Amino acid sequence: MMNNFINISSSTSRFRRPYFANTTKTKDTSSIYQILDPSGRFLTLWNRVFLAVCLGALFIDPLYYYLPRVGGPACIEIDEVLLLSVTILRTLADLCYLIHIVLKFRTAFVLKSSRVVGRGELVTDPEKIAKRYPNKIIFLLYSQVLGASWYLLSIQRQHDCWSEECSKETGLSIHCYPKYLDCRRGSYNYIEIARHTNWLNATNVLRNCNATNEAIQFKYGIYEDALTSEVVSAKFHEKYMYCLWWGLKNLRALYTAYASTHNFRIEL
Repeated sequence: MMNNFINISSSTSRFRRPYFANTTKTKDTSSIYQILDPSGRFLTLWNRVFLAVCLGALFIDPLYYYLPRVGGPACIEIDEVLLLSVTILRTLADLCYLIHIVLKFRTAFVLKSSRVVGRGELVTDPEKIAKRYPNKIIFLLYSQVLGASWYLLSIQRQHDCWSEECSKETGLSIHCYPKYLDCRRGSYNYIEIARHTNWLNATNVLRNCNATNEAIQFKYGIYEDALTSEVVSAKFHEKYMYCLWWGLKNLRALYTAYASTHNFRIEL
């Protein structure tokens, strides 16, 4: 463990030995003088862990798009279990960022002016440059963001139809209130619950916004598949995999079209 630190004397700010050589194993009772060696085993392991956390965090944020869901007839709710789970994961990732910042302030570095500057070959080939990066991971991340965005906009499109049809029902015999489109009815009293039940039995909102009915006037466009396949009301793991597949399918089609017109290709 001693090889992870560089001992610094209180009387000088220079290292005792040449660049990151193993320092003397004299115990220092004050940890304030212990500076981490960037080439040490501890930081090498931590950097690998931190890289894995960073990659994982990229896939965590789009999960917030899956929070809204269709929770019942003509109503939308927030998946509180998913909200709590994603928030915990996001908090743990942020904690790792904080630890990384603290470690950076306790890690030695090499002055740029002390480095030997060499002149290397400049690579300008886009295909060679692209192969230097983890294309499959990047492609998968883009697909997740695309699929999650498609899901969220599908929920929004469904709500737009409900709101539009709800605004048309303002009569005395059947009246639609915007709060009916919210699945959270814990504050409803018995009279409101009975009124809402009667509205569900008489309303045209469900029929006029049924995506499986080709005769409806409202058009869902590219979001129709999410509604007809009931992705918006499915369990999280089902909607996640379906939306990821949808993102992969459409992103690959977009890439194929772009590559064919620009004579550019990356193996995926």
